[in-house]
Amino acid sequence: MTQMPVLLSKVNRFFSLIWKSLVKFQQTIMIICSILIILGISAQAAFRYLLQLDFYGLDEFIVIIAFWLYFMGSSYGSYEQSHIKADIVSVYIKNQKIKDFLKLIASSITTGISLLVTYWALDFFIWGIVKQAKSPVLSIPMVIPQSAIFIGFILMSLYSVVYLYLDIKKFFSGDPITSNQKRGSF
Repeated sequence: MTQMPVLLSKVNRFFSLIWKSLVKFQQTIMIICSILIILGISAQAAFRYLLQLDFYGLDEFIVIIAFWLYFMGSSYGSYEQSHIKADIVSVYIKNQKIKDFLKLIASSITTGISLLVTYWALDFFIWGIVKQAKSPVLSIPMVIPQSAIFIGFILMSLYSVVYLYLDIKKFFSGDPITSNQKRGSF
């Protein structure tokens, strides 16, 4: 019986490590992509306006990098729960239990839509592998930006499922869950 808390502690640390690693992965991808986009656009401008040369194909690299930046940024927004919300109802409702219930409903809908769109992203990713489409100028496999879509939606769905779990736990237990608990660990 005494081994159970130790086991749960190890499991909690394991999931916390995965959680933090995913966030670090996203932050790293966003930083690298931002730098590469700035360098790419600057190089293209320098070649075009200073050297009077056209740097063919750089647009394709920039668009692919922008896909990764966009979808890692979107999933990071899901992690932070910083997307724009039209939550006007909670302003008028004073009962915390009703607010928690409405948040639970919103989390359920968000999770359902996230899982559905992730399924579509998987279908799109598999289609890209099967069709082996390539970009027009440099023949870059289109599965690279398609993988950004798929991975981004996987992360968004993961965060939605975790936050739904925490909202269910909060609703039925009544314990407030701090934003630090939500973002930092399980």
